[in-house]
Amino acid sequence: MWKKAIVIFMIISNVFLLTGCWNYVEIDRLINVSGLALDVGEEGKRYHLSAEIITVGSEEKAQTNVNVIESDGNTIFEAVRNLTMISSKKLYFGHCRVMIIGEELAKYGISEILDLTVRNHETRIAMDIAISKGCKAKDILLTEGISTPIIAYKIYDLLDTTEKEIGESPFTKSYKIFNTLQADGISTVIPALEIIEAEEKKAVKFCGVGVFDEDRLIEYLDVLETKNLSFINNKIKTGLLTIKADDEQGAYESFEIYKNKTQTKIQFENDDIIVNVKTHTEVNIGEMETEEDFLKTDRVEKIRQHLEKEMEKDLYKLINKAQTELESDIFGIGLQIYRDHYKEWEKYGKDWNERFKSVKFNVDCKVDIMGSGVYDETAKGVG
Repeated sequence: MWKKAIVIFMIISNVFLLTGCWNYVEIDRLINVSGLALDVGEEGKRYHLSAEIITVGSEEKAQTNVNVIESDGNTIFEAVRNLTMISSKKLYFGHCRVMIIGEELAKYGISEILDLTVRNHETRIAMDIAISKGCKAKDILLTEGISTPIIAYKIYDLLDTTEKEIGESPFTKSYKIFNTLQADGISTVIPALEIIEAEEKKAVKFCGVGVFDEDRLIEYLDVLETKNLSFINNKIKTGLLTIKADDEQGAYESFEIYKNKTQTKIQFENDDIIVNVKTHTEVNIGEMETEEDFLKTDRVEKIRQHLEKEMEKDLYKLINKAQTELESDIFGIGLQIYRDHYKEWEKYGKDWNERFKSVKFNVDCKVDIMGSGVYDETAKGVG
């Protein structure tokens, strides 16, 4: 008898699981949001929210319309609701690829913004985040797309391509940035975008990363500095290295990165923290602006040694900037100590950014040139 009672109970329980979606909305009552931009509010409000929306025409027209709508609110949630009043339809954020945060707003702090994107069930936790440098975030959405009219998708592709070129160090995904903001011993960096003139249109360009002290924007790294950050953090995948040649001609040399591995080891001697950074990079020679025959063994060795020195110089330069100008641990050395040497973290972790300024770095770059990338001689050397 009790077995029958259990079966009946399970059947009744499953009835509740087979009900329809509680928050179901007809698709024709929704408008897709492809991208968002947040700035300091207007008319006395805290936030100004801009949304790029996509509406699809009838089957006969088969046309996709892209527009930007704007609203203000004292909370982001209020600003979103005000957008709905403008659009007359419910906004769907499931396809929202990008959120751009204005430079001025980022200087006030981004914790509340990131918290909302992670907790809200309507937004993608893997949404890309970027900072607008030298302009408002909404101005980025209002630029003209060269390859696609949907600017948010253009930015998404731009950040994806950039990540492949300079590594994963400039975290783009909202959940990764949120986790970094919550972590000890590491300063957050977020990709930065600026507006340029291209093909007689205003276009969007990746220009490095914004550096944050806790959740406030304090400074930027340019593209080269961002690439060097990726080298130290072992995030480089591919890309190019361009340096001045070791001659008096003022020529340049380009190398295609084939593979890279960076090892970071931390030592504690007396009261000193010593960080040993070793990079091993395999490259192909891409271009040489010189008439000298660089295919000779001794010349290749000279090029290799020069590249190693230039790489070390660039990495030391970034480390010095992080310690003296930014006063921020953008490399996550403190986080590595926290994870691997917790006893030392208990000793040094308090006011880590101050302690970080006195950390000693040793950089050793090793380069292997795998090939010349050409058949015979440089273009200038062909007679």
